[in-house]
Amino acid sequence: MQEVNVTIGGTTCHVTSANETIVKCTAGQSIGGSHDVVMKIGNKGFATPSSRPISFTYEVRVSGIKPARGSVGGGTLVTISGSGFDVTPDDNSVTIGDSICDIVNVTMTEISCVTTSHDTSNASVNVAVAGEVGSMLNAFWYNSEMTPVVSSLSTSEGSVSGGEQLMVHGTGFGSHQGTVNIGPQPCKVTMYSDVLIKCTTPANAPGIYDVLVCVDGIGCAVEAGLRSRPPQYKYILYVSSISPEHGSVFGGTVLTLVGRGFSDNTSAIAVHVGGVPCNVLSSRGTNIMCRTEASSAVHSVDNTGIHPGNSLDF
Repeated sequence: MQEVNVTIGGTTCHVTSANETIVKCTAGQSIGGSHDVVMKIGNKGFATPSSRPISFTYEVRVSGIKPARGSVGGGTLVTISGSGFDVTPDDNSVTIGDSICDIVNVTMTEISCVTTSHDTSNASVNVAVAGEVGSMLNAFWYNSEMTPVVSSLSTSEGSVSGGEQLMVHGTGFGSHQGTVNIGPQPCKVTMYSDVLIKCTTPANAPGIYDVLVCVDGIGCAVEAGLRSRPPQYKYILYVSSISPEHGSVFGGTVLTLVGRGFSDNTSAIAVHVGGVPCNVLSSRGTNIMCRTEASSAVHSVDNTGIHPGNSLDF
């Protein structure tokens, strides 16, 4: 009989024996899900199924996870071993318990992902690929006893321009410096110990953000008394009044803006009246003084609280 080649979804199935009616082969590793079986016989070409295409389903299997425990606040980097995983990260879905594990890297036999917050429990690990789901029951322990805890923040709000010192009190931060983020931005650490962290706040748009204190090999801290939730920090920016309300089209009018969330650093502030710059003379947390430039138009001033980058627009 001529040489026989068999593939399943593009992956070689290694032929071990073949005759006129039966071909036996050993399937190689492939991505989970149903795949067409394709056979080519020597110079004759591809075999045609007698009725409908023949398919073979690769199961998705989970065989282990390391480490097998981590913080209830999430942030633990874990490696899941198994088979049938898709090498394209977005084509896999991983949950531990009912919480998503954010994928960092994947091969057909391993997935690295970062846990998200979850209540204390022994949780099942689930990997879904192309409709196939592999599970390992009670494989990961969200452990409250090993979870770092934030007992208090020196302040829970600050300016959108950042640059302010934040002190984080708590336990379980470890002796080796972890990471501190406020929302998506890093809070620059100036002091780090097991019970106290000092960092300089980054700039952020107005809003409320999670303060994520994450310890290598363990995960992220939670706020005392809030189970699996981290503490939060509020960035403030609003204008309550502006005076005077009228000025010369030739500029030179000194405006006083009153509100909250301004910066003491004048270089971090930009003020515009309509599209015309108002040159900042001084700035404090609650007031700004600026001098208008010339303009040939009348501008309406509102209080939108817009904060693109480190600027303040009206």
